[in-house]
Amino acid sequence: MQTQFTKYLHGMYFGVKYLLGKTRQLPIVYVSEEAHYSIKRIADLQNLELRLIKTDETGKMIISEFEKALDPSKPALVVIAMGTTFKGAIDDQAAIDAVLRKKKPVAVFRHVDAALFGGYLPFTKYKKLVDRRVVHFDSIAVSGHKFFGFDEPMGIFITTKEIKDQTNPFKVSYLNEAVPTITCSRNALSALKFWWKIKKTGTKGFKEQAKAILDNAQYLEDQLNKIGYKAWQNDYSNTVYFHRPSERIMKKYALAPEYDERLGGKMAHIVVMQHTTRKFIDEFIEDLKAEGVPEPSYLMEKDVESKPRHWH
Repeated sequence: MQTQFTKYLHGMYFGVKYLLGKTRQLPIVYVSEEAHYSIKRIADLQNLELRLIKTDETGKMIISEFEKALDPSKPALVVIAMGTTFKGAIDDQAAIDAVLRKKKPVAVFRHVDAALFGGYLPFTKYKKLVDRRVVHFDSIAVSGHKFFGFDEPMGIFITTKEIKDQTNPFKVSYLNEAVPTITCSRNALSALKFWWKIKKTGTKGFKEQAKAILDNAQYLEDQLNKIGYKAWQNDYSNTVYFHRPSERIMKKYALAPEYDERLGGKMAHIVVMQHTTRKFIDEFIEDLKAEGVPEPSYLMEKDVESKPRHWH
């Protein structure tokens, strides 16, 4: 069990060591510009060249931009976003693989950042998105404090034995074992908490929770649309993003701000979790109705009326 930051760090560190072992070259890191900000910092920390790939309006990596940026003469460390921080977009793994097969970099490592989505997707009909037998990836990171709801930052990092064995184990005599993790302190209590959660909730319980958050996210988007409030939701996502309401609403509901000219400028979002009930959603909608839909002057001049509200 690791913290939020170190699970990202492990994905990229293991990827670098694996690719160095294959090619004796440092890789180039490719990641969408809407992926988690810590990936940029980790690339800087490890002194890696970083290529940020433009995203479309849904928050997904634009595959043609990835193809243009990809340098086949260097190893590629591709970080795949499975639920971008603000829009909840999932990069197209099949399309990314098609580009990699076409351009044939000297070596490839695919790390999936599935912090929130990696918690609930395995308990839905979309579980193939995190099934390594269906979609190929070399490592994946999932948060324990998001869908699973633990009371402290916690992360799970999963990779293959082949890749783990490529890292320098740094054998530590007083631990009687090689230590593959980066940080020297490890919290055994986190693993016990996770075991307890799995035993207590069970597969049936997790499936019910996953269905509830996706159903309620769809309900939130539908209610926003009904009152004429521009809102969007990506497939497989429990995140609904919309035009930013007043400062009073922002503060009352502790909404996170964002800005995207393509969608009209100022944005906010709600990540629908287990505690986000329909009663809460209805109260939120009533608050919005009381203040009214933002005036056109609140938005950018660019027309966004024709854009779909649900991305498919």
